[in-house]
Amino acid sequence: HNRLVLSKSQYNKINGLKVILLSKKIKLSVITTSWNRAEYLPRVFDSLVSQDFPSMEWIICDDASDDNTFDIVKNVSNSSPFSIKYIKSNKRIGKVVLDNQAIKEAKGDFVIWCDSDDYFAHNAIKKLFKSWDSANRTVKNEAFGVIGLCDDNLGITMSTFNCGSS
Repeated sequence: HNRLVLSKSQYNKINGLKVILLSKKIKLSVITTSWNRAEYLPRVFDSLVSQDFPSMEWIICDDASDDNTFDIVKNVSNSSPFSIKYIKSNKRIGKVVLDNQAIKEAKGDFVIWCDSDDYFAHNAIKKLFKSWDSANRTVKNEAFGVIGLCDDNLGITMSTFNCGSS
């Protein structure tokens, strides 16, 4: 399987990270990396709540923001129907390093990214899993990632999987 791997020197840069569990079996881990984008996080959260998919966790990776990111995460965690993990770096280390740390912390069978300035359309995750569940066994055994599943502005869903050997 393809995985992002940290070199020893990259891993050592993570020593300054602090992982806080703010709020079952997790099917999906959603990763959001952010740097001074606190104002966008409620929109990401609202889009995750609109998924009606409680078997997920949201992992927010804060790349040493100096805005109110932590306060926003703490606030939304009070009403969250899913688990939220907050990973805070005490210095800028970059998205790739934080993404790797989030993958290490992820408990889901599947991982998906939602950048801090993005969001999911209503029930997009249900559509993703409906498409996955309907895929034949060969596709599932050979799939190493979904490269795209989205509705366009006409409501047409792309539902093909990228398959190949790992």
